[in-house]
Amino acid sequence: MPESVVIGGGEVPAVDKTLSSSTDFNKRLIAMRALGFRFGTNRDAGGMVVALVAARMHHGVIDIVQLYGEQDADATRVSCHEPDILFPRAVFWRTTGSANQVIDALFDLADPAPNYGVQGRRSRTSDRSGVLGR
Repeated sequence: MPESVVIGGGEVPAVDKTLSSSTDFNKRLIAMRALGFRFGTNRDAGGMVVALVAARMHHGVIDIVQLYGEQDADATRVSCHEPDILFPRAVFWRTTGSANQVIDALFDLADPAPNYGVQGRRSRTSDRSGVLGR
């Protein structure tokens, strides 16, 4: 694709790369929502958002994505029985990178065998507190 095009006698950028990147990121967030990710924010003491956090429980594990900025994100997969999923005792998988790289790596990650990480009988439709999914 050309870097610029001539319109009305003037040369303008053919593609706004920032807009394109933003559109790609938005598509990834929509795909995460479709997969069942729920979103929240982490805020500092002054109330400013410092991270967009997404989490999804499935197959006895919880996938957590923390987006600090377009170029700063991390994702982890932990057992659904971790008492504190943001500071887990054991991690099954972890990656860091740009937001798009991290989300793509998570999408490429295979689902574990059914109830992998589940230690006891628990409904697959319940969350950690045993309350049916909302």
